[in-house]
Parts: sequence; C-alpha cells; structure tokens
Amino acid sequence: MEFIIKLVSEVILFLVGYYFIFAKKYFEELGKQTAELSLIAKKTMEIERTKEEFNQRLELFKKELQIDLAKEIEPFKASLSRSNINYQIYKSEFAKLRFQRFDQLYAKLYDLQFYTKSNLFNYSTEEEYAKLRDEFKLRYRQAEDAYYLCLIYLDDDLAGSSLELLNQCFSAFQAHISAYYSDQNRKIFRLMTVSESLLEKNIAATDKFFEIINKFPQLLHKIRDQVHQEIK
Repeated sequence: MEFIIKLVSEVILFLVGYYFIFAKKYFEELGKQTAELSLIAKKTMEIERTKEEFNQRLELFKKELQIDLAKEIEPFKASLSRSNINYQIYKSEFAKLRFQRFDQLYAKLYDLQFYTKSNLFNYSTEEEYAKLRDEFKLRYRQAEDAYYLCLIYLDDDLAGSSLELLNQCFSAFQAHISAYYSDQNRKIFRLMTVSESLLEKNIAATDKFFEIINKFPQLLHKIRDQVHQEIK
C-alpha cells in the first residue's frame, strides 16, 4: 500500500514538475512571440510613419517641381507662341505672294493673247508694223517674266505646258516677222498685185500664229483650276 502511495506521489510530482517545465517553456515562447509581435507592430508603425512622411515630402517635392517647371516652361511657351504667330504670318504672306504670282501670270498671258489677236495684225505701213512688233516683244517678255516668277508655285504639268506655249508663241512670231521682212514680202505695201506664193506664205505664217494664240484660253483655264484647288 505504501508502495502504491509512493508511486502515485512520484507520478504526481513528475507530472507537476513536467507541467511547470512545459508551462515555463510555453510562457517563455509566448513571451518571445509577444515580444516579436510587439516589435513587428512597432516596426510596422515606424514603416507606416516613414511612408507617410515620405509621401508628404514627395507631394511637396512634386508641387515644388511643378512650380519650378512652370516658371521655366512659361517663357518657352511664350516663345513658342510668338514663333507660331510669326509662322502663321509667314504662311499668310507666302500664300498672299503665291496668289499674286498666279494672278500676275494669268493677267500677262491674257494680255499677250488679247493684244496679239486684236492689234498685231492691224497695220498699213511698215512703221506701224514695227511699233506693233516692239509692243508684242514687250508684252511677251512681261509674260515670260511672270512665268518664271510663278514657276516655283506651278505643278509640273502646268509649268511644262506654260513654257511650251510661250516658246511656240515666240517661234510663230519670229516666223511671221521672217515672212513679212523678206525682200519679196516687203513689196506687199508697194505693189497692187502680189504673187500667189507670196500671199500663201504670209497667210500660212499668220494662220500658224493664230493657231498658237488660240491655245492660250486652255492654258489660262489650267491656271485657274490650280488656283481653285489650292484655295479649297
């Protein structure tokens, strides 16, 4: 009986000792975990506080940066605005000059055509013909000058057809002069009768000249079309 009581007592003591040992380790471990949690919470609070301070400083830096950039950009924007205004003025002046060139070319070609058909063949003396010839040369040079001033604004087709017609016109004019100033043709104004071959030569030269002059309306129409296309 004593043995049993002793055994039970030892078991109880063992259990009580084991419990205290386990409890001690448990509370030690719990204390460590609590301390770690407390440290983590503290670190978390510090991190959050640091993040908040960083965000506040970042926002402040952004505002200061925006202010500084605005101060630096404003003069640049003003400069760009002035440059844009200058560019718009340049474009406006360029467009104005371009249409002036078109207008001048159209007017000079029309004037050359009208003068040739209306005046060049109205003469009765060699002196009158000489004056008309010189006037034609003057008007031709004016049309040619207008062409070269307008050349950079003309498309390739219009530039080529304009120059070709001007060259044909002057060639026809020279052929007409050659026919008129030949030794035989100069007798037209001194003889009552003229040979058939002489008349045919003069008529052929005149007809060729009129054929070229009659091409001018088509060229003028092309110029008008290009101007209308650029206006759209």
